[in-house]
Amino acid sequence: MRPSNLHRRKLPPLSSSPFFYRRLSLPHLSSSSSSSIAGDEATDDDPPPDCPIAGELFRRPEKAGNYTQGDSTFLSLALSMANSGDFVSLKNLLQAMKSQNRHLPKTIFIAAFRSCSRLRRPLHALRLFDEMSEFFGCSPSTDTFNSAFNAVVSSELYSKAIAFHAAKSRGLSPNLLTYNLLLKCLCRTGDLDGAVQAFRELPSRGLMADAFSYSTLIDGLARAGRLDEAMALLDEMSVEGCAPTAVTFNALLRELCRRGELRRAANLTRVMSLKGCPPTAATYNTLLHGLCVKGKLDVAVELLEKMKNPNEITYGIIVNGLVKSGRALEASRLVKSMAEEGCFPNEYVYSSLLSGLFSAGREEEAVGLWGAIKASGMKLNSVLYGCFVSGLSRGGRIEEAEAAVKEMEEEGCEPGEHVYSALMAGQFKAGRAERALETWEEMKAKGKGNAVCYGVLIHGLCEAGRVEEAGERLKTMKEDGCEADVVVYGAMVRGLCGAGRVGEAARLAARLEAGGGPAPDLVMYNILLGGLCKAGEWARAVALLGEMVEKGCDPDNVTCNVVLGSMNGGGREGEFLEGLAGRVLSKGRAKGAVAVVEAMLRRQLCPGRAVWEKMVGGLVKRRRSLAGVDRCWEVVFGVKSG
Repeated sequence: MRPSNLHRRKLPPLSSSPFFYRRLSLPHLSSSSSSSIAGDEATDDDPPPDCPIAGELFRRPEKAGNYTQGDSTFLSLALSMANSGDFVSLKNLLQAMKSQNRHLPKTIFIAAFRSCSRLRRPLHALRLFDEMSEFFGCSPSTDTFNSAFNAVVSSELYSKAIAFHAAKSRGLSPNLLTYNLLLKCLCRTGDLDGAVQAFRELPSRGLMADAFSYSTLIDGLARAGRLDEAMALLDEMSVEGCAPTAVTFNALLRELCRRGELRRAANLTRVMSLKGCPPTAATYNTLLHGLCVKGKLDVAVELLEKMKNPNEITYGIIVNGLVKSGRALEASRLVKSMAEEGCFPNEYVYSSLLSGLFSAGREEEAVGLWGAIKASGMKLNSVLYGCFVSGLSRGGRIEEAEAAVKEMEEEGCEPGEHVYSALMAGQFKAGRAERALETWEEMKAKGKGNAVCYGVLIHGLCEAGRVEEAGERLKTMKEDGCEADVVVYGAMVRGLCGAGRVGEAARLAARLEAGGGPAPDLVMYNILLGGLCKAGEWARAVALLGEMVEKGCDPDNVTCNVVLGSMNGGGREGEFLEGLAGRVLSKGRAKGAVAVVEAMLRRQLCPGRAVWEKMVGGLVKRRRSLAGVDRCWEVVFGVKSG
């Protein structure tokens, strides 16, 4: 039997129905009470999605015909509001439920806290937790506390989360989740001793640490460089019967690779497999990054070939490593092979390759790659444009760089400070100081400009011989709230020395530390030494060299060449350098004396025995040296040394 037309009547869309609404409004609630509950942060909420329950159903009367409002109806609406993040309407509804003496289940609050966590609204969670007992008369439980605690931890407000735990966990029975969240907070704030203490409290609380507990503490110890303790915890896991996860091993591998202990990292990877925990993509990426940092690119490429499903991050690590090692062509071939493996390059891969090709002087190939990127339909961002503009600018192709910036703006991609800095640097390098100043004004008109941009501007003006203008820009920089670093001051010192104003340069360097500015570095000292030597002020140069050593700044090969170049022979070069090496050695800095000794040897000047003994004694570890002698003794004579 076919249904009647009455039952097949077309219903109006939800958006046009008078029984649906966007934000619940209860007229019998005063606006003052709802605002006090919601707090100031409620004004930042996005409009909630349409709710599938009619607001009119919750107006008085509570009973109409055969319909009676029930707790389940209120609960359904409350959970819907909590899950959608409509905190204002949720609190209004909770207030209505309280005024009708209805039951407020804790599941509503837990759902709200989870929504706060998902939407990154930790302050809502903290405020609602306080209101649970103070306003709604619902006593917090361990579950509700953990949900609110997690909302703050998820937003990475670790210090605030620790304070919340200290103030609100009293009277509750913390479970393993509570401790795991606390461990994460303590580790991320650097309180490793507190984390270890909390971890050791678990058995006395009747709790047993799980893989998350161990992994969190192992990760914190590894990041802090306490690798031995982290490795000991890994062994403890096996003893306690807690199986480690890939996250556990990856934390240790990351620290081993950072230290350059690649052999130990490889052994740990094998242990990982033996423990029934196969390496993940993150594991391989960690190993690959360590290999690339240490320059073992061939080993990294071999490992890449053994991987089953490398991703864009994996390829990006290898491409970046090849580019930094000056092997841009190999990187280009690797990018071409990515598509064959079903893995397409992302912005990170392309930006690394672009930078590498430009750095290798293969500008035409870089321009061709740029065309291929655009043809691929990839959305170009400021990072890619920045690499392209920077490469063109360094290569002196200013017109193309300016056209790229214009195209960038036309595509709706606003140039950032790094793009303007690269363009200005290229314009100054090409001798177009006026055009660089115009670029500066264009950038400032858009409200942009940071310390890096000022550095490029000041350095460019100094290189162009416009030292007075550079000095004025340095003053403006301070007025704009941008702190000049040692590189910027170094550019000013170089400009003043180049203009023959060595005295002003020396006074500027002396004022830095006295005024709380950055301490002069080796580059600045070398510039000043060169200026003083060129001006024939040998006595001041020697005094500055002594001051440099006293302040812990060791000379390098440039320092030695600058000083020796001003001595014009005389046969006292060896005596002077040996005295300089001895002065550095007297400060206990054997590594700092190496550059001076190397400079002597290049000029066939041999240091005295005392210098050699102090330098070798400071560089070589006694135990390691004796162990090496013992091994040689065994190999040569077949017996152990006595």
